[in-house]
Amino acid sequence: MKNHVLFGVPLWGGALLGLATLAHPAVAQVSDTPDIQVLSSSSQQTEPYLSINLATGYLLISANTATPPPIRLQQGYYYSNDDGNTWSGQDLLPNNGSTNGSQYVGNSPSTAIGADGQAYIGTETPLTYASHGYPDGYFVQSSSNNGATWSNQVVGAGPGEYWMHPRLTADNNSPSTSNYSSRLYCTWYSAFQQPSAPTIVFNYRAPGQSFSSPQYISNYYEPGDGATVATGINGEVFVAWASYAGSSPSIGFNKSLDGGVTFGTAAQAFAYTGIGTNWSYGTVGPSATFGNTAVNDYPSIAVDKSCRHPNRIYIAFATRASGKATIDVRYSDNNGTSWSSATTVSLAAGRQSWHPTIAVDDVTGDVSVIYSCFDTASGFVTNTYVAHSADGTSYQNIKVSDVSHINRGVPYYQAGYIGAHSAIVAHGGKAYPVWSDNRTGTWQLYLSKLNYYQIAGPTVVCTDGATFSITSALPAGATVNWGVQGSDIASNFNVYQGTGPTFYTSSRLNGPGVINASISICGKTLVPSPLKVNTTNYPCGAGTDARPVLSASALPTTPYFSVYPNPASDALWVQLPTAESSSPAETESQAARIYKNNGQLVRQLTLSNNQPAQKIDVDNLASGLYYILLTDTKGVTNRRVFVVQH
Repeated sequence: MKNHVLFGVPLWGGALLGLATLAHPAVAQVSDTPDIQVLSSSSQQTEPYLSINLATGYLLISANTATPPPIRLQQGYYYSNDDGNTWSGQDLLPNNGSTNGSQYVGNSPSTAIGADGQAYIGTETPLTYASHGYPDGYFVQSSSNNGATWSNQVVGAGPGEYWMHPRLTADNNSPSTSNYSSRLYCTWYSAFQQPSAPTIVFNYRAPGQSFSSPQYISNYYEPGDGATVATGINGEVFVAWASYAGSSPSIGFNKSLDGGVTFGTAAQAFAYTGIGTNWSYGTVGPSATFGNTAVNDYPSIAVDKSCRHPNRIYIAFATRASGKATIDVRYSDNNGTSWSSATTVSLAAGRQSWHPTIAVDDVTGDVSVIYSCFDTASGFVTNTYVAHSADGTSYQNIKVSDVSHINRGVPYYQAGYIGAHSAIVAHGGKAYPVWSDNRTGTWQLYLSKLNYYQIAGPTVVCTDGATFSITSALPAGATVNWGVQGSDIASNFNVYQGTGPTFYTSSRLNGPGVINASISICGKTLVPSPLKVNTTNYPCGAGTDARPVLSASALPTTPYFSVYPNPASDALWVQLPTAESSSPAETESQAARIYKNNGQLVRQLTLSNNQPAQKIDVDNLASGLYYILLTDTKGVTNRRVFVVQH
């Protein structure tokens, strides 16, 4: 496991059992696994598309494949039931070569998994394949048992269209929040109506029903490509694409609030300077700037389904300034009516960056963007990066590829082809970036798992004072839970709360067993395995009295506000940052909460940012140690410690 130290991560407060609050270090450690090759093959594997089953962690990839001569261009599928450590699958789609006569294979792979666990693989057969006897259209097959068996293909839509780049998604919200839970959606572009101006098309299939008729959701005669689709918490459907109407590209956007049955009027969400041209609608092909390869400026869309920024829509896209391609992100908190200013998230030192794909963790709200980058002073040496944000506004970059490669066209395809995108999903504090590179001379798929939030400490505790730490800044509202493994050993433990400046929560061990600690956000436990202190074999001897400690004593408090006097007797003054300061809380007010050292909430109030120094009466508080938390309207929480002494 590699540990990446990221500087400049905002200081946030996180909560412990009993609402005890920690400050967190300004240096965060994010671990990512060594690169895992998905499936070693002699075929060229490119353009991965990835989905995750939120209930089981099942991972599903589909990708373009090209076999050595005699050349055969088609798709493969690969799946994992053990958190991406090992993979099964093949460089052909399921049932390929069957006698049912319904297996058509083109390119533009996509996948989806609904809340019901139904998994889908999509493929297209463009009109250009008609000479081979294939009808044009897109086709879907499904699995209800985590990829063990697959249905035969069914026609999603077609023939009779010029199909390109179909993209699937499925509503993975529970039926309690979405009336369209597990509904399958697809969007693509078609030149059937107007060859010179491809139109964005959409259709859906409810569980157990047939596919709906295609409907055009972009403005007629406005060329577009690279459509991407995501669902909101309540079953909303959001579609974004690269629109090439006019003299410069923009991001086209449309939405449906009734499960894809009807859409509003398409809008240009915002303009951008794309890295492509109108050759094949957004693809530079080939471009000497990118090593004589073809890149595009298609957007990628994702929605926050956590409690952090509910239903915030993020769009990642490649743009260009002064000859340099960068990856930018913008977001909307009002269903796409208005958008934030752009934030450049790619490596500042990178010469060119391209092909972004964005994912938002449904538990933590963390944002992850995978992209490719020339990160050397010259030449076409390429690495894969993930830009990570814990708050949706500030980003740090992690190089996830262990081995660089030279960006060059993939054999057997049209000149300069390197695929249209990489892939990433995120869930429960982890992100799963998947990409293709030619480090071995053959383009193959690789995965590197990112673990953003961890609890580190010894695996055996025999004496008091063993210290455990959280290696990354937790989101506001997170809790660290201590417990025991197995009800049969619960009598060996007493959960107790520490006191004093080394504020901690721990389990007291009086016999054999396993103590575990896990992190929860908004009532959902993060995916990373909880820390387990294994004493099942009684390594310390009978009657051990050891207290594992999660300590905040060595962690700095935030500089964004101060309190005085400290100790206080009758009144505590809170000094908020001035307008010229570097505070992240650029809002009109902040919610203040005061906790006793044992985690008991004793006071709640609102402070105005327009009044720098504000008084809080503490004469009715008992003498002792307290914590004050300030949370701005963006959800950023900061903390200070003070003492009441009468």
